[in-house]
Amino acid sequence: MGKTVREVFTDFKNGQNILDAEIENVNLYKKTGKLEVDLKLSCKISIDDIDNFEEYLKNQFKIGKVSFRINYASTKIENSLSNDWESILKYLSKSFPLIKSFLTNSKIEQDKNTVYIILKTANSSFLHSYNIDKVLEDLILNLYNIRVKVEYKEELEKGYKEKQKKYLEDLGKIEKQNIMEKSIVNAESKKDKNIDNFETKKEETKVILGRSANIKEQVVKIKDLTADYGKVALEGKVISVNSRELKNGKTLVTFNLYDGTSTIACKSFIDPQKQNIEDIIKKIEKSGRLKIQGNAQYDSFAREMGVIANVIVEIPWEDENARHDNAEKKRVELHLHTKMSQMDAVSTPTDLIKKAASWGMEAIAITDHGVVQAFPEANKAVKDNKLDIKVIYGVEAYLVADEEIPEGVEEGYKKVKPYHVIILAKNYKGLRNLYELISITHLNYFYKRPRLLKSVLDKYRDGLIVGSACEQGELYRAIVRKDPEERITEKGWIQISDEGAIKEVV
Repeated sequence: MGKTVREVFTDFKNGQNILDAEIENVNLYKKTGKLEVDLKLSCKISIDDIDNFEEYLKNQFKIGKVSFRINYASTKIENSLSNDWESILKYLSKSFPLIKSFLTNSKIEQDKNTVYIILKTANSSFLHSYNIDKVLEDLILNLYNIRVKVEYKEELEKGYKEKQKKYLEDLGKIEKQNIMEKSIVNAESKKDKNIDNFETKKEETKVILGRSANIKEQVVKIKDLTADYGKVALEGKVISVNSRELKNGKTLVTFNLYDGTSTIACKSFIDPQKQNIEDIIKKIEKSGRLKIQGNAQYDSFAREMGVIANVIVEIPWEDENARHDNAEKKRVELHLHTKMSQMDAVSTPTDLIKKAASWGMEAIAITDHGVVQAFPEANKAVKDNKLDIKVIYGVEAYLVADEEIPEGVEEGYKKVKPYHVIILAKNYKGLRNLYELISITHLNYFYKRPRLLKSVLDKYRDGLIVGSACEQGELYRAIVRKDPEERITEKGWIQISDEGAIKEVV
């Protein structure tokens, strides 16, 4: 018999029945900051016990996550889920603060091995996207020693959908009006500005196998599948496809599905008398992403989990790791590198500009290290893709302060460590001057990298905006060195108010 919680963690006092739990196994993963604890109990514990012990372990081991697996010596544990629901919501909201408002006033119903969460708002998709149902299933197993499936039911108040629809329509009208007004102010010469460039156009789903594309099962993550899951729905991209004819005349089609968390083998048994096998295989191979419905079970032949898919639907491609910019006021990036910057970026100008446009940015600068080779592709990317975004042409140059060059030393500019500086063209005159600077730095002052003398920059300053760049810029190096305020301001980079605040960056 193993030691109890009381015996191992002698300074943990804020617990009741959990103090007598036997510790069967403990795994600490330092890289992920996760602790797994297996406990054995003879009587029910409360959600407060779990919460208190979890917080204790987080503080004790300086980690961010604790996971419990509780085994009960007795199968008869009182099921008080309805009475404990408010406490469970309070516990969950500590890890998932957003769900508190969504589950407020929610109720639960239990029918055999299924627990239904009755929602008063239309947020079941959001909750499912955060795997709240899976978290609840594990928690209920730990608390009451019963394995259930959690599902959502939306019982909306009368008129809720109509109010929500009207709200979204009004919001859309306001946003569209704002865009139109902005287009008139910022681009009077553009008469036919397309304000719908970045609206996501959903394609119709295509049924590959099965009678209907309407899959009612909630989509689960492959990594969460267990042998007792039964009927499930999965989404992911196809890795490989194979087929072979069986003795009974049917064809076994197998394909591997990857959803970002794991990969699983899927099988479908096709009757050639009723379906076109070649057509099905071809569609699966060419599909970007699939949504399937089937039975998850342990495959004794392959000795791994698998899914027998009876419905296969092609769905529009979606990047599982895609980022979105939901800010009301979009940023304009003024310091950006493409793959033309040696050892500092791998993305093409086209990819970066298309991404910025999809996020709703009005403009984006291209500032590669010492070069401007990305300009033609950047210009072409906007025109070819008909993007409503402005490219600001610039460079991150290597600036050499003339006063630091040793007197009487031939090619003394080589002896000075250059500062980084951002230069942006604000008009065609500035663009021409920018090209002049690039040529001069490469032809006259190239040493390891193209160097730009401050005096040369001053000569071609017309039409250019100069910024202090990154931590290798002259301003930031002076601040890091803790130079006197007078030395920083005399360089003309910034002005400092009487209160000590930066007023302007030139």
